[in-house]
Amino acid sequence: MNHSYDTHTGQLSLEFSGDVLSTNVKEYRRAAFEQIAALNGDLKQIQLDLAAANIVDSAGLNLLVAIVRRAESKNARVKARISSDHVRRTFSVTRLDQHFDVEMV
Repeated sequence: MNHSYDTHTGQLSLEFSGDVLSTNVKEYRRAAFEQIAALNGDLKQIQLDLAAANIVDSAGLNLLVAIVRRAESKNARVKARISSDHVRRTFSVTRLDQHFDVEMV
């Protein structure tokens, strides 16, 4: 997972390198939570770049929910960038899209 932080906007960008599955969610979780924790009170928004993901399984959905909860605990918003209709439908069916802004790219 690549990440970057914009000090002017307070936005942490987390770029997922592919599908978010039970096989890689542990590593994604560790990396995401380390970055969120490192920012303390400076975090205003998290951008989840899922443009490379075609599939997000149940373990991946749990990770995204956990990230949303962490962001909410820090009064930060979450935005997801996706390119897959399958991921968009998954977010819609699970109503995860009601917890963050979704941008199709």
